[in-house]
Amino acid sequence: LQADGDSGGEALFWRLRLASETESALAVIRDLEGRDDLPQSARESLAVEESQIHFATGRYQEALAPLELLIDEAGDRLPGRVSLMAGLCYLALDKIQKSRQSFANVVSEDSAYPWARFYLGRIALDGGDPNLALRYFESAENSPLGERRHTYGAASQSQEPMMARTSPYSA
Repeated sequence: LQADGDSGGEALFWRLRLASETESALAVIRDLEGRDDLPQSARESLAVEESQIHFATGRYQEALAPLELLIDEAGDRLPGRVSLMAGLCYLALDKIQKSRQSFANVVSEDSAYPWARFYLGRIALDGGDPNLALRYFESAENSPLGERRHTYGAASQSQEPMMARTSPYSA
């Protein structure tokens, strides 16, 4: 978040990371979003961060808002982490088709690809299409970018509802 040798962005970033309360973190995000000198990648990171905070507290529509601004600007040319988070928000809001579309927008060269394929598999499985689900799970597991390959198989065997695992944060 450093721009033209200015360490102010970096200081704000660390304030965000060290914020112990949700509202403090959101205030820091608002401070950062107000900067004109932030590169697009930093804006995307802030949107995902804000989305994760709202998602973790069960405010799914609020979680989607900063991501939809990016989607409106860039369409399907977004980094996978943005599409992945948007897909999770749509899924939590029971907008299955939009969720499916967001996950499908993640390209195979993106590090979010295995997770996007995993969630597409869960949607297919929950929709009663185990053959399609298996193809998605296999593409997630066989992805060279899959850092946690063992997780997909274990998660796909679970009988726990899908939304119980969509956020690493607790509400």
